[in-house]
Amino acid sequence: MGYMKLKKMLIICVISLFTQYSFSQVLDSTRLDILLKSNVLSNQNLLQDAATVLGDAISNSPSDSVLFVKRAEIYFQMQHFQATIQDLEKINIENNSELCLLMCKSYLKIKNLDAAKVYLEKSMKCTERISLRKLKTDLDIATLVADIQFDKWVNQYYSKDDKLVSSAQQNYNHGNIEETLNTIEDLKKIDSQKFNSFVLLAEIKSSTGEFKDAVKFYDKALKINEIYAIRLKKYEVEMLLKNYQKAYDDINKLIESKPENIELYLFATKLANTLKNNTLAQKHLNFYLKYNKNSNQGNFYKSKILFENQDNITSLEIVNQLIEDDISNSEYYLLRGRIYREIEMFDFAYRDLSMSLDLNPKCTEAYLLRGELRYEKGDVDGAKHDWLKAKEQGSYKALNLLHTNLLD
Repeated sequence: MGYMKLKKMLIICVISLFTQYSFSQVLDSTRLDILLKSNVLSNQNLLQDAATVLGDAISNSPSDSVLFVKRAEIYFQMQHFQATIQDLEKINIENNSELCLLMCKSYLKIKNLDAAKVYLEKSMKCTERISLRKLKTDLDIATLVADIQFDKWVNQYYSKDDKLVSSAQQNYNHGNIEETLNTIEDLKKIDSQKFNSFVLLAEIKSSTGEFKDAVKFYDKALKINEIYAIRLKKYEVEMLLKNYQKAYDDINKLIESKPENIELYLFATKLANTLKNNTLAQKHLNFYLKYNKNSNQGNFYKSKILFENQDNITSLEIVNQLIEDDISNSEYYLLRGRIYREIEMFDFAYRDLSMSLDLNPKCTEAYLLRGELRYEKGDVDGAKHDWLKAKEQGSYKALNLLHTNLLD
């Protein structure tokens, strides 16, 4: 699985519907354990099981706001809107803009328009309120945004500066970059809006492929306010730049911020392995597999790390099971091909590397390894073919192999 696919999994499956709780509880080990278990079940779409885990925990800790919030989010996903409302009523959400909005949406779903309006106003009057852009683009509340009362609340609760930010964001969304930049210049002069101006500049730079500048502006924004969603965006850009150490540092900060997001530990495993620090990779992976022992991706990295630590037999046993479960994953065949080559089962290695390439013709490493096998068997033309393919994909190693073996 590639970095971008993993990123998508993280965004879709892991991040809570509402990520910022304004509650004072620290995630102690017991609560963290419960949230991790419920998140794993949610990621597997076992929502009722996740709700049950949280319900059992709530029975033991009936005043735990964090557990009620998490179960309310799951109930909303299950379309159990009355249950969502009941859980949120048990805690104080008066100054939590996101949770007031969740209550608003729940009331809308059961067609209680008056109550929905009450909670939309509460959401908009919170000290740390949802941005106007988010409200105006949220399809779940489109009918309320179109109501004349919404404009009244905007004028009542949002400042001139808030509206300026919203205008800049709207111009950016419509592709009016020059107008956006002009507004950003005004925002940069306002101390309270420097964070928003840096985020907007980062988004513009990222959209135009100026990733190094994007990172620079994300860093400036994060120095002002450490926000999970912004740290995640910076991580994504660092990955595009292949700045793996910086991306790994970002992942660790994301884990500090939301340790209950189980997939973060898989991200950390992959990056530590890429950085050739298998001690750290193993640490992250052990934690991940504690809660997700049947994860194919988790067990793939377990097999990969075992192979790199020269435990070929155990590594082979695991990857064999992975291939039995999923015969269409190019990475699995590549790993097994590497193992077979290491234990000198060259015909099996050749077969698996070829299968990896059948599934993913852009797998540079498979071309390199298969080329080496062909060269060792005396198939010089075959080796040259594979190394040229790897060279076309930008491999310097292929260039060196061709030159060293006088095939260039």
